[in-house]
Amino acid sequence: MNSSENEQLTDVLIGEAILFLLRGKSPVTTRALLSRLRTMLAQETDTRRRETLKSVIAEISAREKTLQHQNAAVNAQHSNTDSARALPGVTHSDISRKH
Repeated sequence: MNSSENEQLTDVLIGEAILFLLRGKSPVTTRALLSRLRTMLAQETDTRRRETLKSVIAEISAREKTLQHQNAAVNAQHSNTDSARALPGVTHSDISRKH
């Protein structure tokens, strides 16, 4: 299967999962999408679709983990900045020089 066909099948599978969520009036979140894709994988019999579902699930999961790590880092940075602001005699420029 060439790259274009793979991308098209990926889009179709994600579209099917999202339509299922929308029809069920479920929230369309990354967690819900991954859950639906995993259910589809468990029920799928076509080898090509199964392999594509595995790839899609792995890619979305990896992106979700990356975003969670980035958000945690940003939150920690904001927390450190907020803590430093509460210290007497520490200015914003003192904090900026540290980062």
